Order: sequence, then structure tokens, then C-alpha cells
Amino acid sequence: MAGAGCCISAAVHPIALDESTEPIIVTFSWLGATKRPYSKYVQLWQSLGFRHVLAARSRVSSALVPPAGMRRARKFTRKLIQMAQQRPNAPILVHLFSGGGFIYMGCVCKLLAEWAPTSPAAADVRSRIRGVILDSSPANVTADVFSRALVAAALARPAEGIEESAGWLVKPTTAVIGRVLEIPTYKKQLRAMEQSWLQHAPPCPKLFLYSDADALIQPAAVEAFMEQLGRAGSETSRHKWGDSEHVSHFRQYPEEYTQQLVQFVKRVLPEQQVLTEQQDVPTQQQVLPEQQQQQLVQQA
Repeated sequence: MAGAGCCISAAVHPIALDESTEPIIVTFSWLGATKRPYSKYVQLWQSLGFRHVLAARSRVSSALVPPAGMRRARKFTRKLIQMAQQRPNAPILVHLFSGGGFIYMGCVCKLLAEWAPTSPAAADVRSRIRGVILDSSPANVTADVFSRALVAAALARPAEGIEESAGWLVKPTTAVIGRVLEIPTYKKQLRAMEQSWLQHAPPCPKLFLYSDADALIQPAAVEAFMEQLGRAGSETSRHKWGDSEHVSHFRQYPEEYTQQLVQFVKRVLPEQQVLTEQQDVPTQQQVLPEQQQQQLVQQA
């Protein structure tokens, strides 16, 4: 599970002439993310001065039933287009987590590419995506990895050690998922999702945040995907930790994690005048008032 950090010294504040130019942050959660731990990342972006956040949560059902996932992605993409139309000059940054976020974003990329020839609004959104941050993503989809991710999501537990704490559930789930992954239509959909990233993802810079100690995401898989994107024309950069757990890099290294976001924003949005000054990121106990969250964040 991912959480929030503590005191952070660097903060970014976009200075815009009007609200229509303020960046839009789009986040895609890890599989089965619950509201409280996921909201820490929304609060992180808000603490850095980004007021407009559109957050999508990846459901377990969407991973198990791809058509259901595509329906949710279609609804979310329309919402993103609507939000972008309300801020016609706003650049878009994407921050996704784990395999769940990777799949969700892949669906959105595919839809935007399909709609773009007949929808100027879809084409406009696609062209305005200026950077993508991938936290603990992507992974080689195997029965072992998929089953551990599903069980961890279902039980709301960390992926690390899930085989020891819930082996009674992991083993039969692995057997079932192994059979599912052999279904021709499912294999075809997985391949299509990988191709959608290579063919339809915007050719903007991408930052990979990952770890050698991740129980689900193999560093070699992340680095191989970076090479694929590089060959396809995308600029990539990385930051790798040695011991942080799956989607827990911010919780374990809050200052380093925040600095990575700050540096990336300054690089991909040079036209945004940014200031660096003292500011605190909310801790686990410092939660924004519910009314304020509703005003600033749109959940999808």
C-alpha cells in the first residue's frame, strides 16, 4: 500500500495568467486502491500548487473483465475531455501507479487515438499531454504476478509478503489466472494494451520511479519497456530506489520522491514559471477537509 510522507522542503507553484492555463494533473491508481491511501498523492499534487486534479481508481473487476475496464475508461476519457475543454490552454500531466494504472492509461490512450480523427476535442487532449510519470510500472503480466496483485488488492494488504500471509488464497488464484491468461481473446487484449502504449501513447517525456525491492514489478521489465519507448521516439528518465516496496516510494522516501516530481515538472513545463519555496506535504494525519477535496478533485 502507498501512503504519504512528512515534511518536504521543495514545492512547485505554477503561475498562470488565468485559470484556463493552470496544468491539469491526471492520476491513475494501482489495482484496487482505496480512497484514503490514494488521496495522499492527490494531496501531494495540491500541496505543490496544482489545483486541478482528475483522479481515476482502477478496480479489480476492470482487470479481470477487460470490456468492463474499457467501459470505465470510455466514461473517464469523456470526463477528461470535458475538463480540458473548460481549460482550453492547460497542459496535462499524467501520474500513474502499478499495472492497474498502466492498463487504465493504455485504454485512455487507445480511445483518444481512435476518436482523434473525428473529434478535435480528443485530438486536442492528446496533444496537450506533456509528461507521464510511471510509479512501480509496468510489469510482466504472469499468473504469479497477476494473482499476487489481485489478492493484495482484494485484501487491502501490501504485495510484499502476500504469499506468506495469504498463501491459502494466492495459490488457487494463481491456478485460475494461469488458465485465464491462456484464453486467446484475453491474450489478444493484453497484447493490444502493450501495443497501445507503443503506438498511441503521446510522445512526451516519461519518468519511471521504481525499486529493486518491488515484489510485483521487476526492474528489468521497467527498463526493457523504457528501451522500447526510446526506440519509438519517447524521451525517458528514471529514478530507482534499492529497498522501497511496491507503490511505497513516496511513503519511504518522501523528499526524494517529491524532488523527482518537481524536477520533472520544471523540465516538461518550461513555459510555466515555477517557484521553489518552503512548504509541507500533508502527513498521514493531515487530511484536507472533505468539502475542499470535493471542490478540487474530481474522482472518476
